[in-house]
Amino acid sequence: MPAHDREAPLRTETGSHKGDSLVAERLPQIVSLDRKTAKDVMRPRSRMAAVSDDLSVEEMIADCFPLAEAPQAFARAAERGVLKVLLE
Repeated sequence: MPAHDREAPLRTETGSHKGDSLVAERLPQIVSLDRKTAKDVMRPRSRMAAVSDDLSVEEMIADCFPLAEAPQAFARAAERGVLKVLLE
Protein backbone atom coordinates (compact mmCIF):
# COMPACT_ATOMS: atom_id res chain seq x y z
CA MET A 1 0.00 0.00 0.00
CA PRO A 2 1.45 3.43 -0.94
CA ALA A 3 2.38 5.72 1.96
CA HIS A 4 -0.29 8.29 1.08
CA ASP A 5 -3.01 5.58 1.33
CA ARG A 6 -1.82 4.57 4.81
CA GLU A 7 -1.78 8.19 6.01
CA ALA A 8 -5.28 9.10 4.87
CA PRO A 9 -7.17 6.97 7.45
CA LEU A 10 -4.99 8.40 10.22
CA ARG A 11 -5.82 11.95 9.20
CA THR A 12 -9.53 11.07 9.10
CA GLU A 13 -9.43 9.47 12.55
CA THR A 14 -7.43 12.29 14.05
CA GLY A 15 -9.80 14.90 12.67
CA SER A 16 -12.74 13.37 14.50
CA HIS A 17 -11.35 13.95 18.01
CA LYS A 18 -12.61 16.78 20.16
CA GLY A 19 -10.20 19.72 20.23
CA ASP A 20 -8.50 18.82 16.97
CA SER A 21 -9.84 21.95 15.29
CA LEU A 22 -8.01 24.05 17.89
CA VAL A 23 -4.83 22.05 17.31
CA ALA A 24 -5.21 22.42 13.55
CA GLU A 25 -5.72 26.16 13.96
CA ARG A 26 -2.75 26.71 16.29
CA LEU A 27 -0.26 24.19 14.91
CA PRO A 28 0.97 26.41 12.06
CA GLN A 29 1.60 29.18 14.60
CA ILE A 30 3.56 26.84 16.86
CA VAL A 31 5.53 24.99 14.21
CA SER A 32 6.52 27.49 11.57
CA LEU A 33 9.79 25.86 10.68
CA ASP A 34 9.83 27.38 7.23
CA ARG A 35 10.65 30.73 8.85
CA LYS A 36 13.18 29.48 11.40
CA THR A 37 16.90 28.91 11.11
CA ALA A 38 18.98 26.36 13.00
CA LYS A 39 20.13 29.18 15.27
CA ASP A 40 16.48 29.86 16.22
CA VAL A 41 15.79 26.30 17.36
CA MET A 42 19.15 24.98 18.53
CA ARG A 43 20.59 25.45 22.02
CA PRO A 44 24.32 25.69 22.74
CA ARG A 45 25.73 22.66 24.55
CA SER A 46 26.74 24.92 27.43
CA ARG A 47 23.03 25.58 28.06
CA MET A 48 21.89 21.95 27.82
CA ALA A 49 21.11 19.63 30.68
CA ALA A 50 22.27 16.05 30.35
CA VAL A 51 21.24 13.18 32.57
CA SER A 52 22.42 9.65 32.91
CA ASP A 53 20.42 7.17 30.84
CA ASP A 54 19.84 5.03 33.93
CA LEU A 55 18.19 7.89 35.89
CA SER A 56 14.48 7.25 36.43
CA VAL A 57 11.81 9.89 35.86
CA GLU A 58 11.02 9.83 39.58
CA GLU A 59 14.63 10.73 40.36
CA MET A 60 14.45 13.70 37.98
CA ILE A 61 11.38 15.27 39.66
CA ALA A 62 12.53 18.06 41.98
CA ASP A 63 9.09 19.13 43.27
CA CYS A 64 5.36 18.54 42.94
CA PHE A 65 2.82 21.37 42.87
CA PRO A 66 -0.98 21.46 42.66
CA LEU A 67 -2.24 22.88 39.36
CA ALA A 68 -3.44 26.02 41.16
CA GLU A 69 0.22 26.81 41.93
CA ALA A 70 1.40 26.56 38.32
CA PRO A 71 3.22 29.93 38.35
CA GLN A 72 5.29 28.82 41.34
CA ALA A 73 5.96 25.48 39.64
CA PHE A 74 7.24 27.20 36.51
CA ALA A 75 9.48 29.44 38.62
CA ARG A 76 10.89 26.36 40.36
CA ALA A 77 11.39 24.60 37.02
CA ALA A 78 13.42 27.57 35.76
CA GLU A 79 15.93 27.25 38.61
CA ARG A 80 19.40 26.01 37.74
CA GLY A 81 19.80 22.26 38.20
CA VAL A 82 16.07 21.47 38.27
CA LEU A 83 15.26 18.82 35.68
CA LYS A 84 11.52 18.30 36.18
CA VAL A 85 8.63 19.71 38.19
CA LEU A 86 5.34 17.85 38.41
CA LEU A 87 1.94 19.58 38.30
CA GLU A 88 -0.81 17.47 39.86
